[in-house]
Amino acid sequence: MWIRCLEIMGVRNVAQARLEFDPRLNLFLGANGAGKTTVLEALYLLSRARSFRGPGVRPLIADGATCLQVYGELVADDQVTRIGVGRGPRGLDMRLDGQPCDSLAALSACCPMRVVDPSAHELVQGPPEGRRRYLDWGVFHVEPAFLTAWRRYQGALRQRNAALRANPGDRRAVEAWDSELLIQARTVTEARRRYVAGLEGTVGQLLAALAWDGGPVSMVLEPGWPAETDLETALREGWARDRARGFTGVGPHRADLSLRVNHAPAAGRLSRGQQKIMALALLLAQAVRLREDRGRAPILLLDDVVAELDRVRRVAVFELLGRLEGQLFVTAVEVPPEGLAWAGTSREFHVEQGTIQPVV
Repeated sequence: MWIRCLEIMGVRNVAQARLEFDPRLNLFLGANGAGKTTVLEALYLLSRARSFRGPGVRPLIADGATCLQVYGELVADDQVTRIGVGRGPRGLDMRLDGQPCDSLAALSACCPMRVVDPSAHELVQGPPEGRRRYLDWGVFHVEPAFLTAWRRYQGALRQRNAALRANPGDRRAVEAWDSELLIQARTVTEARRRYVAGLEGTVGQLLAALAWDGGPVSMVLEPGWPAETDLETALREGWARDRARGFTGVGPHRADLSLRVNHAPAAGRLSRGQQKIMALALLLAQAVRLREDRGRAPILLLDDVVAELDRVRRVAVFELLGRLEGQLFVTAVEVPPEGLAWAGTSREFHVEQGTIQPVV
């Protein structure tokens, strides 16, 4: 699976561009602020209809413009899918092969992408919300029943929370939603557990390939309620607290992926560089898992991925990327000293003040 071309109109400082890509490596070179990351954001719009740097699409619209558009052609199994995403005065417009698409899930399933950018270390040291998103991206792409169960769980949770706020003294009205909540929570949590169990070994292998020196790493799903009990009991025991606060305090919406090094929380033990390497291994492991489970690798967007790494780890990163399948989009200030031979085939682009030119 690879994107063979991209058209950009009105995205940040890129007024207009049409780019044709290599199926393997595409390298964007230029000074900081030139527009390299903007190209990655435009690509990401094809998968998620938003930026990976923040919520929504509106901040991506160029100064003085009223709309933006991106168009890409995705090649998979000798079939071409045409993807268009636009944002203007009438709102968001998504299209697959020219037909309106009102499902972000359909867009993401069609064109899965993973991003590694300078904030990737937040996956290790940041709040649980980021790790839940990380986890659920992977589960969504390999567990067909997950999305439906997650949406039903969220629906039951909203109704339960509404009952807590509207009728805090009516326990029966609140608990009327517990049955559906428990059914969907079980499906969601079991899918997450299966995914973590299948991912941990791959993460360990990738860390070894990345010259990891931080110690033994383990991953454990914290389901969102105390490990010594079940969710039904936790809901019952948390009734008084939930009633006082007006929302449900336990459940899969409070889950976390516990990352530990030498049996201690990773965030407190690792340097910034080690956190970056761990995050890279976590994200690349999802690419490997998707390739193994679904027969296709996601497209990888790597924004300044080797910045702040020493030469040993830069070499390790490039050697690992060379072994992984799939299309890569990489930004850098200059061609890495290690060269590009690891990629097999590649195409270079020079970016300056929003203008993107292929390097012949």
